[in-house]
Amino acid sequence: MAETSSQEHSVETRLLYAAYSRKPINIFLVVVSTFVVGGVLWPVFPATVVSTWIIALLLCQVLGGIEVIAFRRAKPDLPISSFGNACFSRSRRPLVLPGR
Repeated sequence: MAETSSQEHSVETRLLYAAYSRKPINIFLVVVSTFVVGGVLWPVFPATVVSTWIIALLLCQVLGGIEVIAFRRAKPDLPISSFGNACFSRSRRPLVLPGR
């Protein structure tokens, strides 16, 4: 039984590292497509709307880059399922939004 847990840990860790190794490529593609689509939409919509959209998307990509850097510095070895169990098993009650 312990061997299966170790195998699951190894697979989950490899998947996590694979996802973060591809993230810089994803960020690059989003940045390029943001400028391409922004350039196409610039004459169609008001400049303030398009520039706000471009800035928002670029800010998200900067935050994604910071996340990748933090991940690489941390070098986590915690299995995803353990992380999920630690975060989500504290309360089994459904989320209730205020005012509802």
